[in-house]
Amino acid sequence: MDATAGSDSGGSVWGYLDDAVDNARGELLEDLDPERQKIVDALADVLIRSHEQLSARKSAKLSFREVKKAASHPWVSITLDLRFASDATVRVRGWRKRFDLLDPAEVTKMASPQVREYTAEATWTFLYGFDAPCIALCRATLEQILKEVLVTGGEYTGPRLRRERPDLGTLIESVRRLRRLGKTWTDSATGIAERGNTALHRHLFEKKIRPQQAAKSLTDLVGVVAALFG
Repeated sequence: MDATAGSDSGGSVWGYLDDAVDNARGELLEDLDPERQKIVDALADVLIRSHEQLSARKSAKLSFREVKKAASHPWVSITLDLRFASDATVRVRGWRKRFDLLDPAEVTKMASPQVREYTAEATWTFLYGFDAPCIALCRATLEQILKEVLVTGGEYTGPRLRRERPDLGTLIESVRRLRRLGKTWTDSATGIAERGNTALHRHLFEKKIRPQQAAKSLTDLVGVVAALFG
């Protein structure tokens, strides 16, 4: 699954949005001659790349502080707006395939607002094509769910959790024993944990399989929620 793939809606919405960005570019930058356009584009490239990587190579000819100031220049600012608008429309147009992969659990009791906030963040990162953060957030969401279940079940208290700081494997095993859950649930919870650990502590999954890994983490999270709150 590709985050940049078109939706099944015939592409009309995305065509309108692409045209809007193109029209804005033509109207807002119409007074910019080709030579200045090259300079503005180069500044936009440097600004985006340096902020993406949170670092910029030192130069004896030009300080990055001066380059940073250029972001407030109207032409550079407009160019940056157009870059982000274009990237956003490309990234989000794969939402429908991702949306259709999600099958929310029907539950008799909703998790706490804190857990629901974590879940929402994980889901939206997936829908918008940010797969590595989704995998990490699924792990964080699982941890919050398990802690909530253990506290409400009387297995732990909040202060004891903060004092002992049990690892995720311990939390999974504690909830499994407390709720007498089977292998399917354990496999789902362990899968979320392992994928999250890989993304956080070892390496990012290859880009071509990252969407599938993120989708699997969310699917497993649905199974965890269904078993604990269903």
